[in-house]
Amino acid sequence: MRIRTLFQATLFAGMVAATAVGAQARSLLDGEYQLQTWRVAGQTQTEQANKPVTLKIDGNHISGFSGCNRFMGQIQTLNGLKIGPLAGTRMACLDANVGTKESDVLKLLDTARYYELDTVGHLTFTTPNEDLLVFARTDGKPQPAAAAPAAPGGERVIQIAPETKTCSAGAGQMQCLQVRDSADQPWTLLYGGIDGFEYQPGTLYTLRIKETPVDNPPADGSSIKRSLVRVLTTLVER
Repeated sequence: MRIRTLFQATLFAGMVAATAVGAQARSLLDGEYQLQTWRVAGQTQTEQANKPVTLKIDGNHISGFSGCNRFMGQIQTLNGLKIGPLAGTRMACLDANVGTKESDVLKLLDTARYYELDTVGHLTFTTPNEDLLVFARTDGKPQPAAAAPAAPGGERVIQIAPETKTCSAGAGQMQCLQVRDSADQPWTLLYGGIDGFEYQPGTLYTLRIKETPVDNPPADGSSIKRSLVRVLTTLVER
């Protein structure tokens, strides 16, 4: 009985902590936003409409204007991003271009699985195939404090692309991982790999890694040793 009670107490504490983390993430996202750019199938477009796409997040509720219609639904960030199901009005779009944009926006919201809110108020939703929506905050609420750059020996969170790229390795060539710090940044090549990390092609990873300076590195080696701390998320492309 005592063991079961202890287990129940531990489980309850874990649930409370997880809920608090989710609530904190939602409170940071709470606010009003306006669409800036979106990317579908590698094509980036900029919002220029007189009545732009807007977004409002309030707790686990999301609503907005998608170009011709208003929409509303649920948003959760506790175990990864999930938006929807979304409901909305059904007015016809008289402008075909606006109708296409509305369709793109609603599909991107439905399929987005990652989010990032930077220190200038840009909220980015990203799908597993790298399509994205970028909104700018319009309500003047304070932004999260800027994170200090990771010092040598510190930890950082990175994304690993689903595919490698050919890169130079001295006189020869090799396959290098592609990495980035956030969804709105371009991929860059990582030379040297990450200790403890087993890469599987076709999988988008989010990792927490530790970076340690290397004393007297070889001429063709990295001055930083990277080690896996934890795999935060994995998403296998189908």
